[in-house]
Amino acid sequence: MPTLDELDNQLTVAASLLDAATVAIRECSLAPTREHFRRIGDALAKVYEIQHAIYEVRPDLKPGVLREPSEFAAANGRLTVALSTAYKCGEAGQYNEATRLLAEFIAAEPSDRHRAIAQMVLDRNTANDGT
Repeated sequence: MPTLDELDNQLTVAASLLDAATVAIRECSLAPTREHFRRIGDALAKVYEIQHAIYEVRPDLKPGVLREPSEFAAANGRLTVALSTAYKCGEAGQYNEATRLLAEFIAAEPSDRHRAIAQMVLDRNTANDGT
């Protein structure tokens, strides 16, 4: 019978493979790129939900980065809101608005790391889909 430790390891590998698949989708230009990214994002969210359930039962398996509050917690929240809003605009065909929102986030965000992530998403969307 598998253990929770083994299941967590399998889910970590699955998440890594799904993440790598997004790179392959982008490099292969597999259309519709955004829809494929969304589906992989949905799958990753489900994997993380299962891992969260594991960590509720076995907190010792929770990675250190999830155990302690991050110095980037507030910036993570701001980035999540900005990316979510921009993706929703893109899905609604409001590409200029999505671009504007990301540019505003980049201009206002104090965290270099989070500005870089938003810039990467903006550059990727602009290169792939005209967003």
